Amino acid sequence: MDPIQQPNQMTSMKRATGILKLEGLHRKDFIVTSSKPWRGKENTDSESSDDEAKQVAEIQKKIVRSWIAGNLVDVTHPENDHALLKVDQDRKNLIHRAIEQLRRKKREAPEAALTSMASLVVQKPELFVAEDIDGKTPLVESAKHQPEVLFRVLGALLSENIVEKLRFRCRPGEKSCPLRSVSEELWRQCRSTIPGSDHGSLCVKAKIDQQSDELGCLHDDTDVDKLLRKHRQLKDTLISALRKPLKQDDISILQLLLDERRFDAGQNSSSQLIEKESFRTLLHLCPDEIFVHAANHGYSPLQKAVSLFMQESLDLDLLNSIVEALIDRYPPSVFFCTKSAPSDKNAYRMLRDMKTMKNAKARAKAEENLKRACVGFQKEGTAASLERLKAVDSLWLDKKNFLYWDPKAERDIYLNLTGESEMIDEHYIQAMVSTSALRFETGLEFVRLPYWKPEGHRLRKPAHHDTPIGEPTSSESPGDLIASSDPYITLFEWLWKCNVCKIFTLEVEDDGPEPHTNAAIRQALRGSESEVELSRDFGIEVWKWKKFDICSETVIAAAPNARHVYLYSHGNTAVLRGWGTGSDWSRMKQLQSLTIEIFPQNRNDDQDCTRYEETLKIQLAERCRHVHVNNIIVHNHGFAKASNHPEKRNTGDFARENTLTTNEDVAQRSAEWINKLSKFTNFIDNIGRKLKPPPSVKVAILDDGANLRCFRGTTVRGRSFRADKEEWFALKWALDLEVDIISMSWTFDRKRGDDDVYGNRFVQLVKTAIASHKAVFFGSLSDQGVTVQTYDLLPAGLKGVISIGSATMYGDSAPENRLAEVDFLLPGENLKTAEGKVVKGSSFATAYASGLAAMALFCIKSHIRLKESLSEPEDDEGDIETLAAAKTVRGMKSIFARLSQKHPDDPSAKGAFVRPYVTFGHSFRDSEEGRRKDLENIVTQMMPLDGRLRYRE
Repeated sequence: MDPIQQPNQMTSMKRATGILKLEGLHRKDFIVTSSKPWRGKENTDSESSDDEAKQVAEIQKKIVRSWIAGNLVDVTHPENDHALLKVDQDRKNLIHRAIEQLRRKKREAPEAALTSMASLVVQKPELFVAEDIDGKTPLVESAKHQPEVLFRVLGALLSENIVEKLRFRCRPGEKSCPLRSVSEELWRQCRSTIPGSDHGSLCVKAKIDQQSDELGCLHDDTDVDKLLRKHRQLKDTLISALRKPLKQDDISILQLLLDERRFDAGQNSSSQLIEKESFRTLLHLCPDEIFVHAANHGYSPLQKAVSLFMQESLDLDLLNSIVEALIDRYPPSVFFCTKSAPSDKNAYRMLRDMKTMKNAKARAKAEENLKRACVGFQKEGTAASLERLKAVDSLWLDKKNFLYWDPKAERDIYLNLTGESEMIDEHYIQAMVSTSALRFETGLEFVRLPYWKPEGHRLRKPAHHDTPIGEPTSSESPGDLIASSDPYITLFEWLWKCNVCKIFTLEVEDDGPEPHTNAAIRQALRGSESEVELSRDFGIEVWKWKKFDICSETVIAAAPNARHVYLYSHGNTAVLRGWGTGSDWSRMKQLQSLTIEIFPQNRNDDQDCTRYEETLKIQLAERCRHVHVNNIIVHNHGFAKASNHPEKRNTGDFARENTLTTNEDVAQRSAEWINKLSKFTNFIDNIGRKLKPPPSVKVAILDDGANLRCFRGTTVRGRSFRADKEEWFALKWALDLEVDIISMSWTFDRKRGDDDVYGNRFVQLVKTAIASHKAVFFGSLSDQGVTVQTYDLLPAGLKGVISIGSATMYGDSAPENRLAEVDFLLPGENLKTAEGKVVKGSSFATAYASGLAAMALFCIKSHIRLKESLSEPEDDEGDIETLAAAKTVRGMKSIFARLSQKHPDDPSAKGAFVRPYVTFGHSFRDSEEGRRKDLENIVTQMMPLDGRLRYRE
């Protein structure tokens, strides 16, 4: 058969519109004797070489003209194998010439040209990356001028999913053979010989396609090994070319493609637009460095794409798809910014700062994608502890700076309740909703939840709506106990109502005696117990719900788009076989890895699991072909190890654990201190309510635990730093919110040394804040005994932090702190909580001190506002100075000394027991003038003033 097929032989080839017959050169003229590009100067016969190069150029032009006219050349035929590979005098090969001619004629490449060029590149990939005399390659030139050529070549590559599927032959009767998705240009060069056809036929695949119902699987008609080799050869060639180092001013191939013309919705043809799937293929061929390379315009590829949202008449859906693809390929690029970019902004900031209403909806979608990429991003861990801490620190700051250049706009990017000692029932969740003041981003980096019912707790009914949160409930009766053991349904409903629609990692410790039911897990995460009727999807990517022997259908329904799934087994091989053979994991299209942790309950199960381990991996790989067997991990912990419980977190570095006692009489008398302030609190509260707007004082409560059931008042913001396990983060966050008072009811050892990264930063942050009068700090003593020196503890041992110790109802120091250096004592022994527990500790005394300081500042602010409302501005400057003085360490110590009935200069004021009720009094006048004078008298007693209302040094 003639290597050049005639039109009447091509009826089944939809892409072929005509045929080119090569003429004018003998076959020997096309033979290439060296793999190196032809160079005229290297030929011994220069004149002959020049003639041959000119002849090559003429043939190239002839072929290209025919391609443009819609004719097709079978580049795979042996007789044409060498005819298409030579270069002209400018070292341009046929692909160079075709792209150049198409550019000059401002033409799109016809199907015949695309098919021929892609086939030629598949056959000889080096042609696509060869440099001409000017250093230009078809790869780069096609990206710049003829993207349809680039995308057709990229379309010849196999996806990793297809490569993985080709490891298996199709099952009997299976019609969705993965070979049917292989490009024509690649498959045609790797087909097996079919009787009645010859090597030159272009019709074989079409014939097979026509008989698809009969043939089904194409493996018998394909040399799969050859196909994979050609795929790898093309892929490796492209990767090698794309990974050449870029100079500072070089424009990368991605930046060339991200031109507004590639998104112009007004074009007559779509071939000049970016092809999404081929673009994603290109991204995975590119090195990481290309995504943070800024050319002379100062933009990385992601920034360049984002900048296009300012343009009009673009295909915004396509643009958003490309932005999403860039983010998915290299998430760290979202943090990238260069000095030459506008105002040193990253892509997210560029979008947020666009001063236009153009494309607002599309920009909002891109902003959400960028924000989620930031929240979900994780750096690779390092072995060195110090380096790991620095990496966590840097990442946390990167995310914070990325999302919130205004600290007041900051939101929570995770929810972490691990370490909670309270029972997380519906009552707890109701309290958290009402009082925690958590504000979540739409996407959360992780949600970590402990086992909901700690040992020794009983489940209660949730409080009625008319029962204030934190109020003591009536004594429980058997009727108050409920049998429900699925409290996390309510928690996830709350998150969904908070507009959380993405959770990157879900970790739930559900390994206790009362785990959530499978139906409850589905209802919590998908809004329905049904496996079919689902109303919400959190888009979970990492699944770590530690419920042993969970139903696989529950995982598939609750997290259908998970990338990494962790399953937990007690060693029941029946359950393991169900996961291996009875579960349709292939429905999880995004799944990349599957990990099974086995904790056998006896030695026999341990042995059975060990024998079944490899078989289980093979069965899972067969059931989920897009997951490589190496990414299926089965870890048998063994019977002996399974019986060991992980050690609990050591809390010895923190303040003494609050001790319980049952002495109700002592507790009742200890409450007299706070009860004596009740009339004053009503008095000052009534004054504040009448001022519009009412004055406010912000108190940051930094603690290693907080009982949300006991919170009252207005909680402005709340946040958990259990994820970071470091105090520096919490303190930095509080200062960024410009709080007035910081209460720290915990202590930790001061290590002193360069390796104490967070300890040193914590100290420096406190010192800086105190020096700039940003906030008043209170820190509790450790309650660890008389051998502990306050100076060795943080934060109470820092100069400028007002240290607080626990006192008895008689004003004596608690025995543990009798020899400790302390600034003031407040009640902290035998106190009764709202839940009826009797507790003690300096942490409670510190909470009292912080509340009292807030009350003092509130009095001063109310006094100033009251004067303003009565039009008495004669000494506004003095009022401002008074308030400023009160917000200093020296000023607040002076106030506490006077509330202790001591002069600030009296040495006995050090360690004095604070008695504010003596200063505040018990009776207050009802008239407006009377209330004003009562308040002025209280303020004057706290901070003695001269005639100009100035603080006396």
